[in-house]
Amino acid sequence: MNNIELKTKKYFYFWKSKNIKELSKLFDNGVILQDWENVVNGKEDLIKFNTQFFNSVDNIELDVVNIYNYSNITFSELIIRVNNNIIKVLDKIEYNKKGLITKITAYKG
Repeated sequence: MNNIELKTKKYFYFWKSKNIKELSKLFDNGVILQDWENVVNGKEDLIKFNTQFFNSVDNIELDVVNIYNYSNITFSELIIRVNNNIIKVLDKIEYNKKGLITKITAYKG
């Protein structure tokens, strides 16, 4: 497992643990999140977005089925359970040369 895959595993661990402090250390200032409902630009807005989401749910479980790596990008197959709803997700996470996350694109289905 390479460094980018390890960083991706850390990201998912901190996300499912609702650990905003550690998540924020992984983001570049210009990070972009795009999922099937939202587009969030910038580190501060992404931290606010995650905080609001975490506060709105009782329970989060995340299982990483597979992680694939190509250069500075990972593709992760996920099964996420939020308040007993199951969602299958594919996350594409892009990293800069400093190893910080610059873009997260999440696909549902």
